[in-house]
Amino acid sequence: MKTTAIELARRAVDLGQLPEAVRGYALSLQLRDQMPLSPPERLEAAAFLLEHGEDYHVPYDALLDLYEEGACQRDVLSILLDAFYAPNERELQERYARNVHLLKKYPYLFRRDFPAFSDLPLIFFPYEDDVYLPFDTEEGRFLPREKPREEIIRHWFFRDLSRPVLAEEIVSQYELEYLADNVRASEDVGYENHIYLHYASWERFCAFLQLLDLRPLLQRSKAVFLIGEEKALYPLDFRARFGIDYSQYPLKPVGVREITRLIWHAQLSYHNGGDFFNEIFDAHPNLLVKTSVWMEKHEEEANGIKDYSLEDALEVYRGVFDNARSLSDALELLSDWKDPRLVRELFSLKDLTDKDILVAWFLSEPAWNRMLDPASRITPVVFFQPHFNYHPYALDIGKDLSAVPRNDQEELLYRSKALLGFKYIKTFLPIRRMTTSWGASIRYLYAVTQSRLEELRKKVEENGGPLGSDDDHTVNIPDCFADAILFRGYLRDPDNRLHRDAVVVRFEDSKLNPRATFTALARMLDVPYTESMTYCSQACVRYPDNVDGSGFNTAAVYRSYDEYVNDSERCCMEYLMQDLYRNYGYDFLWYDGGSVDEARMQQWLDHTETADQWLLKLQELFFEEYELLHGKGEWPPEKRKRFLRELKENYGSSRRVMAKMLMLGLHYVNESGKPMTMQPLLQPDPALLEQPLYH
Repeated sequence: MKTTAIELARRAVDLGQLPEAVRGYALSLQLRDQMPLSPPERLEAAAFLLEHGEDYHVPYDALLDLYEEGACQRDVLSILLDAFYAPNERELQERYARNVHLLKKYPYLFRRDFPAFSDLPLIFFPYEDDVYLPFDTEEGRFLPREKPREEIIRHWFFRDLSRPVLAEEIVSQYELEYLADNVRASEDVGYENHIYLHYASWERFCAFLQLLDLRPLLQRSKAVFLIGEEKALYPLDFRARFGIDYSQYPLKPVGVREITRLIWHAQLSYHNGGDFFNEIFDAHPNLLVKTSVWMEKHEEEANGIKDYSLEDALEVYRGVFDNARSLSDALELLSDWKDPRLVRELFSLKDLTDKDILVAWFLSEPAWNRMLDPASRITPVVFFQPHFNYHPYALDIGKDLSAVPRNDQEELLYRSKALLGFKYIKTFLPIRRMTTSWGASIRYLYAVTQSRLEELRKKVEENGGPLGSDDDHTVNIPDCFADAILFRGYLRDPDNRLHRDAVVVRFEDSKLNPRATFTALARMLDVPYTESMTYCSQACVRYPDNVDGSGFNTAAVYRSYDEYVNDSERCCMEYLMQDLYRNYGYDFLWYDGGSVDEARMQQWLDHTETADQWLLKLQELFFEEYELLHGKGEWPPEKRKRFLRELKENYGSSRRVMAKMLMLGLHYVNESGKPMTMQPLLQPDPALLEQPLYH
């Protein structure tokens, strides 16, 4: 008879071989579907591992499974109480007592009959850091896990700002602090603007006081708690009930440090429709909008106005405040800021941060923010879209076929103190069918380069000869086709704050079902869906409706860009990016879904002549740019031909390596080895769909 894992574990216990016993019991739980265990045996294994094993999650989960199945429930509950609840009971009890003490003195809670701690209907079993398993003592069952400090905003609190915020059953510490930080005080806006928090059950509300710290919410007296039928009191007449007339207070301008929210529009792939999203969110009454901001150092001047990158701006403005000897100096140095109040405020702040400077910079742009509602119930949100010149991905592949995606430009974002200084961050990533995105990208890149050359030709003609430059513009044009396939911006890094509360939004949905898509996106970003989101504008100037290729015109969805991408290239892209296609609802239009070996892949790679054609044309434009700057003679025809031939050969060899690498079946991890997953896909509001979803 075959010896089972649990029998081997018991034998190891008898022999005093503890490590072998731990492995045996763990294996018995792991293989229980192949080698069934009775409930008492599973209880035995879990209890042993809980006492001697290293990973408590394995026995914890085994005990929970037993309880949910109705097996050994009394023993399971006893073990869980002793192992997990008892060591944390005092902390839970003290937190409850602190909250009760605060609430008994709080004027906007109308009940005082707090239950004794022992009478609370929920017991919270800690599962891991800030994750709890609620146990309903009346019903004798476990409830879904609670993560009170998880940095995700799950509710559409600010859907309708015509009335005070009314939120239901909020038991997230993070969300409660979010409301306190982003709903402006009634005294600051000159009208009643409290946060109304409704809980159907008094006992359950009190039970959650074991997990929460209400001090940040209560110290500013912004919240009104309504229990059960008290919801009918919403909204309160503070003048009649408390003798407080908020209309006597003048409107107070928003302070730099009042602004705590960032929306990061992540334009990390090319021609994904990002400009369309910018045009929709432009002129929103609750957003401080600044789009296509260069992230890395990049300074341009047009019509006497400097266009700074984020890094440049922070460096310049930090220098002003570090070196200004007086407020007068700072005001003079920043005379281009239209609101001197911002200069005075920054100058007065202690421990001035990059985030403070970024917020003030956004506030100082009246052309972009003249539609901002200064009397809104909520503080404005910084809407930021960083822009990069070129941002290819690289993959570091381990022996176990793990792959770490790397992107130098993204690292600038992920290390930015200005961005990470925001307490609340929402992220959305527009994405587009990748073959279409590639075709549009190469067309745009070629057109932009031609346009730049035309400007250079005019300057050379005016100058009477080469312009002269220290820059060498003959760098190899990278293999943009391969880099487009290596794009991995849709992956979620669990350790990255900018990825924590994020969604992918399909460009095709935004064009074909704009109302359904942007309503859903407004819900995810927690901003009102306003009239400004029903038309396209830039710097608050509205565009004409339905211009070909822009705005709400749907032509860009169906363009195939046949001149810029061929069928072999499309097959290659669809196959090598099939995880993206399948997860985000794109049908294969060229790849037939069949098996692909190295020979078939090589057939596709042997016919990437369209990509080669345009990339080499781009290289030739750069030769011409070099000559306009430096003069002729450096790149005679034969040298050019040889360079272009070698460049094409390099493209071919690097693509073979790339394809072979991606065909290995990689699994993506971050630098810490944690699995990376797909960012969730935004689902358009089904009630508002005007056309079937794009496939």
